[in-house]
Amino acid sequence: AGLSETEFFGSSPAVNGVCSNKMVIAAISRSLGIPTLPILQGNPDGPLPIVLDFGGASTYFVKPKNLGAQIGITSASKQTSLSEAWLYGQELIRQYRQGAIIQPYISGTDLRAMYFGNGIPESPNDRIAIYKVEKFSCDGQFVDIPEENGVNVSEYILTDIKDLKEYDPDLCRCINQYVYSIAKYLRLKDIFAIDFRIDREGIPWFFEINSLPFINRVSFEQYLRRFETGEFY
Repeated sequence: AGLSETEFFGSSPAVNGVCSNKMVIAAISRSLGIPTLPILQGNPDGPLPIVLDFGGASTYFVKPKNLGAQIGITSASKQTSLSEAWLYGQELIRQYRQGAIIQPYISGTDLRAMYFGNGIPESPNDRIAIYKVEKFSCDGQFVDIPEENGVNVSEYILTDIKDLKEYDPDLCRCINQYVYSIAKYLRLKDIFAIDFRIDREGIPWFFEINSLPFINRVSFEQYLRRFETGEFY
């Protein structure tokens, strides 16, 4: 922020607050014409909401609202009915004292679109890189959720952005346009990440926005303590 002569680096606190509300972000993404799955968000101060129509899904994915990959994604995150997903969501709320997210599960490959620059992206091609995201459980073990009908969709996408452009330039352009549309609407700036899942038909489904990737309150407090005591390692 000092080098840029700005008050802070990254999106404004107001934008960060909006991005933390998964249901609001899903509604915004859907309004922009981006394929977006239905989502439920239960909170510690109340039960999970009752939803009569959840898209007719047969499988559901459940995770804690925040830091899901670090503390709460296991093989149990995949549930075969909405009632079971509901119960598991309540268990996560009790265990972690934060909200729980429930979405229909679709098999596919997770991609993260990252932006690192100065300001809001100026175009769909402005410093947006796309990476494959591996899945790990809270104990550090790789979580392999089997794909239906033996189809391994992860073979469809290559990890590097250059390879993705060469392998499927239409998909790359599509994701870049989605990222640019979201960033322009919300005024995301400087650094952010947007997660998608590519299904077996090659459709990129919007998942969530991380307006401060790699940065959270716990890691920053640890950084400050190590700075004060000289315990960097």
